Amino acid sequence: MTDVELFTGHILKEGDTDPDLTMKLIEDGVAKNLSDYTPTIRIRDTKTGDIIVSSDASIINEQAGTISYSWSADETSSAGIYEGEVTIDDGSSVITFPNYGMFQIIINNIIE
Repeated sequence: MTDVELFTGHILKEGDTDPDLTMKLIEDGVAKNLSDYTPTIRIRDTKTGDIIVSSDASIINEQAGTISYSWSADETSSAGIYEGEVTIDDGSSVITFPNYGMFQIIINNIIE
């Protein structure tokens, strides 16, 4: 079973680009060693199904299974609830995190 532990960047205000989305990838209760893997993150709008992110993520610490993704202002420009997943690929196998659903991103309204 795979899971994610979200650290930062999963609750933002419209237009925020900081903090980065950071998380730990977990497999069978243990941090996944990301040596030789390339992580890709995908995030979509739960209402429209539009994909707002489909991009490589950066590995922070291979042994600790931690990755990050730097937001751009256009990706966080609309308030709403979004869902995401990460895949890792080593050229011969692909693993999806989490494998039982999605993790949630919340982008809150700003005062205008």
